[in-house]
Amino acid sequence: MEKKKFIRDFEPNEVVTTFLYLRRKELRNKKNEEPFGFLELVDKSGRIFGYVWENPVEIIETIENGVVKVRGKVGILDEQLILTIEKIRQTKEGDEFVSEDLIPSSKNDSEKIIKALFTRTKRMKNIYLQRLCELFFEDTELVELFKKAPAGKLWHHNYLGGLAEHTFGVVKICEFLTENYPHLDKDLLITAAIFHDLGKIYEMTYENYIDYSDKGRLLGSITLTIEIIELKTSKIIDFPEKINSKLKHLILSHEFNGKEGMQPKFIEAELLNLANKMDINISAYKRLTEKEKGFGASWSSYIKLLDRQIYFD
Repeated sequence: MEKKKFIRDFEPNEVVTTFLYLRRKELRNKKNEEPFGFLELVDKSGRIFGYVWENPVEIIETIENGVVKVRGKVGILDEQLILTIEKIRQTKEGDEFVSEDLIPSSKNDSEKIIKALFTRTKRMKNIYLQRLCELFFEDTELVELFKKAPAGKLWHHNYLGGLAEHTFGVVKICEFLTENYPHLDKDLLITAAIFHDLGKIYEMTYENYIDYSDKGRLLGSITLTIEIIELKTSKIIDFPEKINSKLKHLILSHEFNGKEGMQPKFIEAELLNLANKMDINISAYKRLTEKEKGFGASWSSYIKLLDRQIYFD
């Protein structure tokens, strides 16, 4: 098997043939209304935008997101490397590539995140919520899945370790809020933040590329999270029904967007919803180029795209 050349090593004017992960595809129009294909291609080292000038309609309609073999010439556009696509196809039997080379990974150490979350659990005063969190951290199979899983397919934290990174981000935001507003139920909010997306360990698959599992498509991460919580709380003697109901409500309402989902009915649920959205927004914002991060049409387009995708990724 040939040694893979990563995106970070591409040089202007060279022709590369390699396996990449196709994350996004669009059919766009030039100023003269002629169509062209726009692709977002990634490997674990980064991303590059690809442009298809020949037969763009056919290629965009037939190529699927996932691992693809690409041949193209590296160029520069707006001070960024791009790839003019000459050939592109889906992988087929006999292709040799390493999955871990293609799926981006978090730059953060998931093991350190687990330790940081466990430390916060030890500070809890509510013995029932503390024990619930302990049962999660004692479940080595669950923890291993949690450390590796992505948090989304396309839009936010869509890389290995993304779920742990997103969870820790939401926990830190919630922790900040409870430190500044001590009347809040800190243990309840932090527990919900730790568990809020845990069902994504079963919702997502990521062997060769990130996608949804059959269980994920049919049930969704919220239902799967509730199932995990029910399994763990059933092992705790006399787990208070009121705490159980409030915790589940936090999970059920954390993706409410004004139209879809369950509306938060008390302050901790409202804050988890906001903390989740805040961490997602920041993650998605980091994907923009420096030029796109400026104010103007591109920012407006980003907000519209975020509103459409944030709760369905």
